[in-house]
Amino acid sequence: MTEPNRPRILFVDDDVDVLDGLRMSLRRERRRWEVLFVGSGAEALDLVDREAVDVVVTDMRMPGLDGSELLKSLHHRHPAVVRIVLSGEATAEQTMSSLPHVHRWLPKPCDRDALITTIESALGSTDHRSSAIDDLVGSVVSLPSPPAIYVELMEAFENPELTFDEIGRVIEADPAITAKLLRWGSSPLFGGVRVESVADVLRAVGLTAAAQLVLSVEVLDRMAPEREIEGCHSEALRAHAEMTAQLATHMVRPAEASIARTAGLLHHIGLLVLITRAYEQLLVVVDESRRTGRRLADVQQQILGVNDADVGARLLGLWGLPDAIVLAVRDQHTVSPDPSSPFISSPAAVQVAAQLAGAVLADGDSRQPLFTDRWVEPAAADMSQPLWLTPALASLPAEQLEMLGCTLDRARSAAAGVTAEQTP
Repeated sequence: MTEPNRPRILFVDDDVDVLDGLRMSLRRERRRWEVLFVGSGAEALDLVDREAVDVVVTDMRMPGLDGSELLKSLHHRHPAVVRIVLSGEATAEQTMSSLPHVHRWLPKPCDRDALITTIESALGSTDHRSSAIDDLVGSVVSLPSPPAIYVELMEAFENPELTFDEIGRVIEADPAITAKLLRWGSSPLFGGVRVESVADVLRAVGLTAAAQLVLSVEVLDRMAPEREIEGCHSEALRAHAEMTAQLATHMVRPAEASIARTAGLLHHIGLLVLITRAYEQLLVVVDESRRTGRRLADVQQQILGVNDADVGARLLGLWGLPDAIVLAVRDQHTVSPDPSSPFISSPAAVQVAAQLAGAVLADGDSRQPLFTDRWVEPAAADMSQPLWLTPALASLPAEQLEMLGCTLDRARSAAAGVTAEQTP
């Protein structure tokens, strides 16, 4: 960002009337933003090459350098610039070619409040934003995903007996694909419906559109081999994210369950960005964390100037995911769950569930997973088990509870109570 100056927002459209309308509707924002207007993609690229710009909002169909070409050039030459499409018309070819280079899509005409809210979200909170984070997430196109998920996904699409919820659960096993579908499912391009789960996306956009998105954005972009980091293998991260999501839903109020589940699935997304975009530096971080026994996030902050939670939250915010999900990912390392409360917040649920999932997946290995803190069973002031923890423990097999050394009686009682309530 161009601090300490005002953020600079550049609008690009070849229609003079559209630019004049934007000038009028945004005149009150000039006290906090510097708003710029140009009439072509070539002018926009020349300006961004010469001067610092925070956000570019562009039309798609323009003569000469069109919106798709402008977005691609900005992505490669100025990855930290937020890229937003404001367009009423775009060819199918323009749309599909620009998808990997766009942070947000808005329809034209666009409600003034929706436009301002989108720009505010794109600029992000100044308390949790840095140039280091912008540089890391600005260049992200795709995230590493284990190839086995694609076979499962295509089999699910071809099975007419499966429901949206069942196919959604297959997809949610992969945090990278989940993030992409949530991002594009909430886009006006595919209906503009507010979504909180993959099943919501499938209902909104349909299986065909979802399959096309997964194949075009994920499969084709994964032709280059991945680089893994010992202790942070993608298969292990995927399994851990899935169990974290499952456990977190039991710790929050029912109304927050979908938020907690999605945040649990995506809580490693910042780590995936660091593996993808800061591989060599992350190797140093991992070595230091192992040598000193310090938390990975703390060492990230010391050496990289960022941590995975802030990186992940920034990326999800750019993609337009609900604020509740963004905050749950951002605050996963900093919250303190209240052991005396019947429920905890989604960020706290993600934190505790991640630690519990790490212990379960370690399967008795005394070494804690590198990507989460060591599990220590929480207790209230009277040393009783927190009410919000019991249902999560009850969802685990008895042998896993025994391995963890958790109290079984209340977990079994809770499980029995749930079964009794569900019996007509």
